[in-house]
Amino acid sequence: MANLLAVVIPTRNDYGRLSAQLPIVSRYFSLVYVIDSSDCPETRQLCCSHDVNYLVFTYQPPYPKKRNWFLDTFNVPVEWILFLDSDEIPRPELSTLLSLLLPSTPHDAFLLKYSDYFMGRMLKYGDGMRKIALFRTGQSIRYERINHSSQCSFDMEIHEHPVGYRSIGHLPSLIDHYGYLSLSHYLAKHNEYSTYESEKLYHHAQSSKSSHGTIRHSLKYRLLITPMFPFLYFLYSYILRLGFLDFFQGFVVAILKSYYFFSVQLKYRELRYSSGMSRSPFS
Repeated sequence: MANLLAVVIPTRNDYGRLSAQLPIVSRYFSLVYVIDSSDCPETRQLCCSHDVNYLVFTYQPPYPKKRNWFLDTFNVPVEWILFLDSDEIPRPELSTLLSLLLPSTPHDAFLLKYSDYFMGRMLKYGDGMRKIALFRTGQSIRYERINHSSQCSFDMEIHEHPVGYRSIGHLPSLIDHYGYLSLSHYLAKHNEYSTYESEKLYHHAQSSKSSHGTIRHSLKYRLLITPMFPFLYFLYSYILRLGFLDFFQGFVVAILKSYYFFSVQLKYRELRYSSGMSRSPFS
């Protein structure tokens, strides 16, 4: 896929997962970049052995962060950029699909679906992960900039969405997401992200103009304000989206995601209380 697409993998000292990912990615994509938070000799050698470009990013808060830094700094001679996290492994069919689809598509961005693995099982049902991670170069598409205090320590865009695209397409689940390392890691990550989401929700509620990239994201932030949203999300994911067919793992992930949204709501209410917008953090 020379001159058509480059794969960019932002990471932070993640040699273990990269050692499983890069042999596969470099086999099907000819131009690959790894952006690391510090110069790791083992990761550099791994990239060299697979003919992958290794870049070191030094973060100076608050901006730019990794993805926008790459888009603003490097004039890569390709038409498309695919951003992958180090826990995302594309299937061979993705390369074939993109080589046929991208040269003639009218879209300038794609919403990708992912196959999530949780507690050793691939989740076939429920509310799976989706995000915009594939878009044209040479356009004004960039990740939104949100100056939240909880995000100052993150040198990469976490839940920021790409903005500036005109037309969006959809791709099927051809990327496997291995985001689950352990229950402790999963819960700690959700606790950290819920703080960020509550701040984003708070600022979103203060503004009459939404900056979210898709209708789905905008609708989520409107629904999050409603007290019943965590329960309704559980019904949606576990019942309507047939999450119960994933057995124990399906039940656990639906419960934990519902609790995640409940945590966002509680932290959002505390923000309102601390700013004087409500008399009680629970009102």
